[in-house]
Amino acid sequence: MFTIVNKIIVNKIHGSGGKPRAAFCLDPDLAHPIKTITMKFTTTKARSLTAGVIAATIATIALSPITPTPVVAQTSPVTLRTLSASEQAALRNGQTVVTGENGNYQAKILISARPDTVWAVLTDYNNFYRFLPNIASSQILSVNGNTKVVEQISVREVFGVTVRSRLRTESRENGRSQIDFRLIGGDLKTLQGYWKIESIPGSNQVLLIHQVEAEPQSGIPTGIFYGIFKNSLNPTLNAIRQEAQRRS
Repeated sequence: MFTIVNKIIVNKIHGSGGKPRAAFCLDPDLAHPIKTITMKFTTTKARSLTAGVIAATIATIALSPITPTPVVAQTSPVTLRTLSASEQAALRNGQTVVTGENGNYQAKILISARPDTVWAVLTDYNNFYRFLPNIASSQILSVNGNTKVVEQISVREVFGVTVRSRLRTESRENGRSQIDFRLIGGDLKTLQGYWKIESIPGSNQVLLIHQVEAEPQSGIPTGIFYGIFKNSLNPTLNAIRQEAQRRS
């Protein structure tokens, strides 16, 4: 989950020792506080410049209100038996199966734990930083019945650049088996989806399903955004499985 900056200024400046460097910052015309990301720059290679664009693409600089979008509804039940033979084999071999393209993805994983244990991990919002990758802090801001507003701050390294991101989501818990979520603060055009726990009859495993739809604001390179977003799903689900099995 990322929120994205809308405009970036790239300035070539000189650092200590006369070595050229590049500074990436938000357009000062935006209403957000200006943050600057500085990294090595070489005139003969574009790799550093590309890294800066990627870093700025996934960076969350500040929260801003967005128009809430409806939660994605699950239109057709997904169970282990409804999956293809290749997907079932991959899951039983301990792999995470991620399908979808262009910002609409479904990720699945088998977890050897009771459904209540997996549910406890998914709803342990205040402790996400203890077991989810790149999460620096996470806290519940408000509770209204089965609906919670949660804010997370993540820190990650992208091509040697430290990037901080922040998002605020509304999560609706349904029957201790599904969590519908949507972004209510940030710069993404769309972020919504659900987590669902499917028990497997006659087994001590559950199938965890994560459906998510994300779309950046206009002006953000969609190819870079979608690639980073999709690649983040595998380590996230593996971390949830590891924590659920540790608690079992």
